[in-house]
Amino acid sequence: MDNFEYDDVTECRHLAQELADALTVTSATTLAGVAAKFDMILREGQGSEECEEFPWRELRLALFDLVQIGQNMEPGSFRPGRGWAEP
Repeated sequence: MDNFEYDDVTECRHLAQELADALTVTSATTLAGVAAKFDMILREGQGSEECEEFPWRELRLALFDLVQIGQNMEPGSFRPGRGWAEP
């Protein structure tokens, strides 16, 4: 990896952390906002999507419940993020 690529990856990681920090301190005003926070926590915190250690499995199940509620309340307008799968 040359210096340019390393700098790009480092910058992307820095920006991703800034976005995660902003999401954490911003109050959610919708179910989708709460689901986004859960999704960010899961993507950043768990070692893998199959991790069964507490609390990762429980958080995935809570996010699934939240998405189901959102989809029932607002069909077609509440969509999980890219790469999201049912637990």
